[in-house]
Amino acid sequence: MTEKLKTLLDERASAVDFPLPDLDAVRRAGRRRRHSRYAATAAGGLAAAAVVAGLVVVLAPGDDAPGRAVDPAAPAGRPPEPTYLAGSTVHLLDGTTVVDVGRPVASYVATGQGFVAAGRDGAVWSVLRGADGAYAVERVGQTDERDSDLVHDPATSQVGWVDPSGAAPAYVVLDTATGEQQTLDVDTTGMAVLDDEADPASFYALDAGTAYLRSTGGAVALDLADGTTRPLGPTENGFDLVAARDGDVVFGTDEGLAIGPRTDQPRLRLDGQYASTAVFSPDGAWLTLDAETATVVDTASGELVELGLPGFSVGYDWLPDGRLLALAVEDPAPGASFLACTVPTGSCETLAGDQVDADTLESGTFVLPAGADMSDD
Repeated sequence: MTEKLKTLLDERASAVDFPLPDLDAVRRAGRRRRHSRYAATAAGGLAAAAVVAGLVVVLAPGDDAPGRAVDPAAPAGRPPEPTYLAGSTVHLLDGTTVVDVGRPVASYVATGQGFVAAGRDGAVWSVLRGADGAYAVERVGQTDERDSDLVHDPATSQVGWVDPSGAAPAYVVLDTATGEQQTLDVDTTGMAVLDDEADPASFYALDAGTAYLRSTGGAVALDLADGTTRPLGPTENGFDLVAARDGDVVFGTDEGLAIGPRTDQPRLRLDGQYASTAVFSPDGAWLTLDAETATVVDTASGELVELGLPGFSVGYDWLPDGRLLALAVEDPAPGASFLACTVPTGSCETLAGDQVDADTLESGTFVLPAGADMSDD
């Protein structure tokens, strides 16, 4: 995604006099550690936390004025409204401040209770909304400052990361609804931390109470309730799996992507399609890829739906009504807009126009709730 956006802005810079965002920085830091053997073809991209329609209290710590009412019907793991982060401050799409985390943030995810963020020093913080609407910030763990990825299961409020601070890397899962934190019983003896190192301890995904990760015996799906594991087939590194849902994994091959219960048992091949991340729609019928164009895949047939959005665009998540969330830049707009698009017709509604300006992108502090560092080191 970032390479495509950079190309668009390069073209515009020759005709329009405005500061050029340094999207090379976006590509280099987080995505460079997640480039796989097929990344020369795939664009670096985003996965974002799921969002639902509703309202949320938007009191930063110390604010006195009441904010928006909390929607009690919102599912426990899903944030009431989509957000983005600039520096240390989380915003709604219209720019309204939700909360200042109080420290520079490298990556974050949003849950129904608030946010979990990884600082640029690797510290992991919970930023949870209390009954009074105010947010409490508490340190809950540690990840690697060079690779501060977080994974999130919006159906269960669970957030996971790799803790490198012990003798061997450890997989940690926090449930933001209950406050329960568990260290998974997985053998990682002698394993590395970064995805581009040999034999890394990679946390691929969380879905429906199952953790998808690597152990010394290879990639496995681990049931968080009883600790049982299911082998996921051969894997080479931390790049092989890009998404998981209902027992299926989306994984890379030399020919493109594939979907199946194991990496050696594809039920659907998506030859020629490459992505470093992918996100299933709420009903699992569609899959959006962080490919060169805003592309959606029918998970039953493999049929591709290209939305035909102008300029740069990438679908990065889904609303519960089945609409695709997309980030777009249309020449000559000065910034990035957020869209909600109906699949497969491709009709789109602008949720926020030109909300993220060129200066914000250039600053290297713009982050979507994708659990990935988008800035330069």
